[in-house]
Amino acid sequence: MSHNIQCQSPSAAAPFPLSTSTRERQAMSTGDCCWICLLGPEAGELERPCPCPRFVHRTCLGRWQLQSAGRSEESKCRFCASALPSLEEQLCPQRLRPVAEKVVPYMAVVYQGQHYKIPVKPGVEGMAEFRARVSFECAAPTSGEKLTLKGMNCFNAAAACAAISAAKRAAGEDGGFEWKEHPLAATTAAGGGGGSGSSVARHR
Repeated sequence: MSHNIQCQSPSAAAPFPLSTSTRERQAMSTGDCCWICLLGPEAGELERPCPCPRFVHRTCLGRWQLQSAGRSEESKCRFCASALPSLEEQLCPQRLRPVAEKVVPYMAVVYQGQHYKIPVKPGVEGMAEFRARVSFECAAPTSGEKLTLKGMNCFNAAAACAAISAAKRAAGEDGGFEWKEHPLAATTAAGGGGGSGSSVARHR
């Protein structure tokens, strides 16, 4: 059986990766427009924040990074993988930066419909501080005494204690100390999220 295989020469091959959308190809083919919104200088100054030859508006890139929060494209160019300016640099106007450094920002943390207003700090240090300020109250499986485990790194240990306490109560045994329900626990119990356990997260 014979096979007739035809190949394109390198010069005739598609100039864009197969994963690139039609919209992105149009933007990349035009050197004087933003590859995100496809508008030119009339919509704002065009910049090149990385070694790529593509232009982008600062605000467009900031929104792109925000929508990519938690993924690699928040901090790296999707085309060349080079580091991008921080999200704060892209979105915070120059006039507000001195003020932003002095104020205490508050973040709304939502858990099963309940909102909690918590003071936070941006950046790696802020994340570390947030994780350290969370504590878990649970019952020690062997003695039933109340324990306070500090920091998000204690989540697995606290969850294990809560599971053991819940199992003891289901079996008619003493599950340890009874903590007073607060909005977080009440919401969890109402939603069938295991309110019979003995572990509750608090933010101090």
